[in-house]
Formats: sequence, structure tokens, C-alpha cells
Amino acid sequence: MSVEQAEKSIRASNARFAAAVVAGDAEIIGQTYCADATLMFNSLPTVVGREAIVSFFLNLKRAGLTGIEFVTDTLRVLGDVGIEIGTFRVAASGEGPVTDDAGRYTIVHRREPDGAWRILVDVPQSMG
Repeated sequence: MSVEQAEKSIRASNARFAAAVVAGDAEIIGQTYCADATLMFNSLPTVVGREAIVSFFLNLKRAGLTGIEFVTDTLRVLGDVGIEIGTFRVAASGEGPVTDDAGRYTIVHRREPDGAWRILVDVPQSMG
């Protein structure tokens, strides 16, 4: 797979993930992360494993998340590893504990044996 194909695949995965979080689609959220993935969001406890990460995002949805958007600033692909740096914006209904927010993120993607690019390490940082 060329670097251009890898970048295209990762960007498409980001778009599917954002739509899945808003829709509360556990299957697609789960397909975005490696089985041994880690999510480290600001001062919250570290979330380890695909199922725990899916639960984290479904809980955000239930808590009032209505939209999420990612803007990739840089994406570097080195073999089976992709490193992405960007910004995010979260919209919320105002009817739960989730509030509108924005921040930065660093993500390490890994190409899995099935050829799919999945998130191995996800480090979003709220600027709010």
C-alpha cells in the first residue's frame, strides 16, 4: 500500500468514526480501534481496549454529544504506522454533562493484519 493510499484510508476512517459516534454505532466505533488500543483524554482515567473505548464514546453520546469533527493538520505514514496530529470540535445538546468543546489530538494508527488502518493510541486534549 502506498503512502497516499494509507492516508486516504485513514482519512476515510476518521469520517466514518465521527459519523458513528454521533449515531451511537458501536460496531463502526469498534472497527476504528485496535483490540489493544489506548485512549488518554486529559485528566480522565486511561481507557484500554476496544470494548472499553466503544463504551466511552457511547457514554459521551448518551451524555449529550451531538457532533464531532476532526481536522487533520499532519499525517505521516511510516510503514505500518501512521502518526496524525490535528484538531477536533465537539458539539453538545446542552441537556447533559457533555459541553461544546475544542482541542488538539495526536493519534497513532496501525495497519492491522487484515490491511485495515486502526487507532492504536488516541490522545485528545481539550483546550476548553
